[in-house]
Amino acid sequence: MSLSELMSVRYREASESQSQRWSIGYHYNQVRFGDYRDGRNTNPISSLLGPPNGVTYPILQTRIKQQAHIFDFSYKLNESTRLNFLAPYIRQSTEHVSLVPGFSEFTITSDGVGDASLTLSRSLGADLSGGWTISGGVSVPTGSITEKGHTPAGPGSQLPYTMQLGSGTWDIPLSITYRNRTQAWKWGAQALGKIRTGENDRGYRLGHQLLVSAWAETQMLEWLDATVKLAGQKWGHIKGNDENFPGPIYPTPVANPEAFGGTKVNLILGLRTSPPSDPDSLSVLSSQSFGLEFGLPIYQSLNGPQPEEDYRFTLSWSLSR
Repeated sequence: MSLSELMSVRYREASESQSQRWSIGYHYNQVRFGDYRDGRNTNPISSLLGPPNGVTYPILQTRIKQQAHIFDFSYKLNESTRLNFLAPYIRQSTEHVSLVPGFSEFTITSDGVGDASLTLSRSLGADLSGGWTISGGVSVPTGSITEKGHTPAGPGSQLPYTMQLGSGTWDIPLSITYRNRTQAWKWGAQALGKIRTGENDRGYRLGHQLLVSAWAETQMLEWLDATVKLAGQKWGHIKGNDENFPGPIYPTPVANPEAFGGTKVNLILGLRTSPPSDPDSLSVLSSQSFGLEFGLPIYQSLNGPQPEEDYRFTLSWSLSR
């Protein structure tokens, strides 16, 4: 699935920035995929490369690298309600091996704006120690689903689902977040969902998505916090199919709409700078925060054969006033 579908609203959105009038942020996300997995079993590429017969494929992805530059803005409408906007710019590249003459090894790329989202979040009984926040809105299909490239099918061929930049449908993002804090720790949990609506112009829709996470954060230094987070994700396979990949025999696994979806759990470790505690500080850093996160999958059960995740990391910056 495209990186725009792997993004989630920052859990910090329902945290310290909730008391600020507005905030802006930039985040660089990268995810890399490598070997194949069917269920919980890893499949070596050598076992999948072969004539197209539903078990082996003449074209295989050896490495998928997805990057997103994500920009977000949040504005406090009143004491309990915020308006949130998020827009990604996505870059993707996929390396291949193939049995097709002239394409023994090749790389395809795509880049552009992904799906933007607009949500409202509302605090429920929140105070300085924590509370609940709910959020809902709309994901706008601003990402392209007609990306093309030079493939064994010929120049200007429609690229498979993984290389598209958006869903092509108006989707509904929903979330509920709980946060709390003690003298030494900040902790919380969040459930995020994305409900797909209808079918896009290419004749398919991506699977519904659910992400549940829990985190704990503590202060390492006066200006630096450390975070540990568990994030579990479940998403469905693609309904329908792109007219360029009708099946039932597919040249590559990522052209098969049934070889999408599954369950994944990531362990994510992070560092984040904290603004100075002095409220009268005039430092330029008094309202800014910088962060770094690195995550590894500790459990993957995928509808396959499907490329499995190797790692992910995020660099972030935010400014709140």
